[in-house]
Amino acid sequence: MNYVGAMRQVGPTEYSITIPAFRDGREFTAATPVHALERAIVGLEDVVLERAKAGTLPPPDAGNTEDGGHHQREHLHTSDEQLYRLPVSAYAIAKLSFARAFLASDKTRTQFAEELGKSENEIRRMLDPTYPTKMPMLEHGLRALGKRLSVKVEELPAVFDF
Repeated sequence: MNYVGAMRQVGPTEYSITIPAFRDGREFTAATPVHALERAIVGLEDVVLERAKAGTLPPPDAGNTEDGGHHQREHLHTSDEQLYRLPVSAYAIAKLSFARAFLASDKTRTQFAEELGKSENEIRRMLDPTYPTKMPMLEHGLRALGKRLSVKVEELPAVFDF
């Protein structure tokens, strides 16, 4: 799950990344391109979970941006910008996947709580995208819904060479 980030230099030692899909003017800035990308990726988790809770999460971009290819339709790419795929964290994907799996089931929170031996309040918190549920609990909940969480490790592009 990726979103496109558009980076541009906004000052002699300042770089800014915006995520066109969110259209809220939120920028992630830093003194170097690498640090701007780091901030955008870390900030993306918060934005995705906040938007999921509000019900306003736009679909991710599935296109390839390494060659300047596909990007969010609403964003007009300018020559002073570089486009990057910004990955959503495994944690945010796990939270969203759990919520989707639960909503697709015919279970109530009370029924599901009884199955897991938890309180209904615990299930409500697990379904809250901004509540910091621990990953093992999300995995347990997904298994109870007939799902398995899978994590994939990939090489980072050269720009992330720390």
